[in-house]
Amino acid sequence: MKALKGDATLHVTISQAKKNEMADKARTVIVLCLEDKVLIEVVKETIAAPMWSRLESLYVTKLSAHRQFLNKNSIPLEW
Repeated sequence: MKALKGDATLHVTISQAKKNEMADKARTVIVLCLEDKVLIEVVKETIAAPMWSRLESLYVTKLSAHRQFLNKNSIPLEW
């Protein structure tokens, strides 16, 4: 998870080569888990951290808005 937040969050003793390898693996995992229509939105990002940030910006706000809509329009079940 730390690789998704960028090199600055990784431990100082880790070599730059290892940090790059971890970032590449994180990006690969993200790409493999996405559907095609979602992948199109983030495929331009070549580093895991910006790719993850882009996904968050696209979908976290949608999720929050959807939850608010459901809460507002739900019918209370009282017997």
